[in-house]
Amino acid sequence: MLLGQLVCSAAMLFLAGNLFAQIAVGGTTGTINDSQGTIITEARVMLTNHDTKAAQSTASTSTGVYVFNAARPGAYTLAVAKTGF
Repeated sequence: MLLGQLVCSAAMLFLAGNLFAQIAVGGTTGTINDSQGTIITEARVMLTNHDTKAAQSTASTSTGVYVFNAARPGAYTLAVAKTGF
């Protein structure tokens, strides 16, 4: 009986790992620079899905980097705004 429970538990763990592999999520990252290559910090960065109009926003870091970790596959528009530009 104990062996059967262990096999069942192991199978459930194996299947659970495969279920997570079916989630279609990606991300994007980049660096915000002006036309002369100067890094732009604290810029507002907006990622908008063309089909769903769902939008995510973040700010560029002290090194100009932005990161979006949870974006479903699709076509997106990336917009950047910073006061003074």
